[in-house]
Amino acid sequence: MEATPSKSIRKLSQQIHLSFGTSHTILKKDLEMFPYKVQIYHKILPRDFVPRVNYCEFCIYIKNILDVTFFTDEAWFHLECFVNSQNMRTFSTEN
Repeated sequence: MEATPSKSIRKLSQQIHLSFGTSHTILKKDLEMFPYKVQIYHKILPRDFVPRVNYCEFCIYIKNILDVTFFTDEAWFHLECFVNSQNMRTFSTEN
């Protein structure tokens, strides 16, 4: 799992010729590895600092900003590589 931490337990169990349950038990109890969900963040650039500060000051100035803000669904733009965060898990001992 260290070489390919995103490999599924099912594929691992087929590769090492053990049952799914045995592979799952070894990963969780013996190796203390857990599947962590990939989190996607916006890349913060140095040029973003001033607009971010301005927006924060605006939000502080308008007291009821959250009451009058309408949040819509997110839009995804992939600049580097595509990651499906809904079904992508990485096994590790720490998050």
